[in-house]
Amino acid sequence: MTNIGLKQAQGNHSFSIEMASGHHLRRIEVIDGPRGRVIIEGELGGCVNVELIEGIVLRISGEYGVFRIDLEEGELRGTLRNHKAS
Repeated sequence: MTNIGLKQAQGNHSFSIEMASGHHLRRIEVIDGPRGRVIIEGELGGCVNVELIEGIVLRISGEYGVFRIDLEEGELRGTLRNHKAS
């Protein structure tokens, strides 16, 4: 199996965001405190490709960057099915 840099750990999902340039990032914010959170906003540009790699990683490629999340095909289909039903 090809190493794609993402690995599911203990039922959690990993993700990565790869941008061609910092010019397409709007905001990266790390908020400290008891309910600390992180916000990453930007533009991927027009959609170039959407693919499921080896049945375990959803990759959305845009003109300005790539978003990847380890989401198995079965989970993706189940989530889409549940979303359509509601």
